[in-house]
Amino acid sequence: MYADTDAYRSILALSDAIRSRYPQPRTVGALRFADGMARLHSYCESRIQAVEQTENGLLQRLGASILSAVDVSFWDTYTNVYMIDPGAGRVKRVGSIGAGIGASLHVSALKAVMSHSLGILNTAISAALGDFRIKGEAHLTLFDKERQWDPELVLYAGAQAALLQAGAEVWTGGSLIGASASAEGTAGYAYAEAEAVLSKEEQTIHAGAGVCALRGEVRCVLKIFNVRITLTGSGSIGSAEAEVSFSHKNREWEFGSKLGFIAGLGFKVNVTY
Repeated sequence: MYADTDAYRSILALSDAIRSRYPQPRTVGALRFADGMARLHSYCESRIQAVEQTENGLLQRLGASILSAVDVSFWDTYTNVYMIDPGAGRVKRVGSIGAGIGASLHVSALKAVMSHSLGILNTAISAALGDFRIKGEAHLTLFDKERQWDPELVLYAGAQAALLQAGAEVWTGGSLIGASASAEGTAGYAYAEAEAVLSKEEQTIHAGAGVCALRGEVRCVLKIFNVRITLTGSGSIGSAEAEVSFSHKNREWEFGSKLGFIAGLGFKVNVTY
């Protein structure tokens, strides 16, 4: 855009210089030449105006698109304390005897998310400053809705804090076939988490704790019809951490491990079918 207008302006300057040097043409040839220069001058002015209008319109559209896709929040606090109905555990059963309680707290000093869609390709970028989360849950069910002995135990406790987080994600596809890839980096990260779910439908054991100066994670997801495969890899620097997890549910299984001292590596595989 700028190159076009600069070229037109150079031609305008040259035509103005020629017309100022010969202000009063006296021959037929000079008159024709002056008329041609006037038409050239008018054409260049019209092209400059058209280019600048197009350029301004594109900039306005781009600015509106970017602004509409940005979400920024300051000092966002979320708390929740809830009772768990009998049987309403991880597998969503309805039992007749049981009890449970849960609580969570999430505090974020600054968080920003920018997303954009390019046809079938979608992207998102996020950043957070001063993020803290804590959650606990305990739930026990003894009988199912037919009052048959079918116990389920859910125990969870976890906390994490991060000084600075940044992530990016790209995804495409629909309900039958799709794929996504994401990456996240964290500076100043500490976490501790323990989970146990025991029932006929699910067996989950997960425990981990650690501190990291720098931590990164990459995740890839591939979905083909009813099969969904998630591969996660992580690495850390200036860290001391350990984590292990195993989970088996109806049509889903997952396992992973993480170990680090000064530097660490981890992986996790999840398959749903």
